[in-house]
Amino acid sequence: MNDVFEDSIMKTMLTMPQLSKKEAENIAVCYDKLWKLMIDKGMPNKSDLRKVTGIGTNTLVKLSKNQVVSMEVLMKICSSLDCDISDICEFKQEKLTED
Repeated sequence: MNDVFEDSIMKTMLTMPQLSKKEAENIAVCYDKLWKLMIDKGMPNKSDLRKVTGIGTNTLVKLSKNQVVSMEVLMKICSSLDCDISDICEFKQEKLTED
């Protein structure tokens, strides 16, 4: 693991506000940045990601469906693509509605 990546994760964790359970349930993850980065790096097929990272097919399906994956998976991707976590995903908070 490279030091720049670890520093980036630590900064992100330290600056994240504490979320209530209700707020956390209304946050969606999006991996559109990952797919764009792969194209920019000459990796047009999602299966290329699986080959260079060693992630499983089920994990690749989760990424394709913008579902949550483990931090370990995100670290493998960043290490393999030599990038930062903010280069591969973003979190979007959906508006809370009153019940």
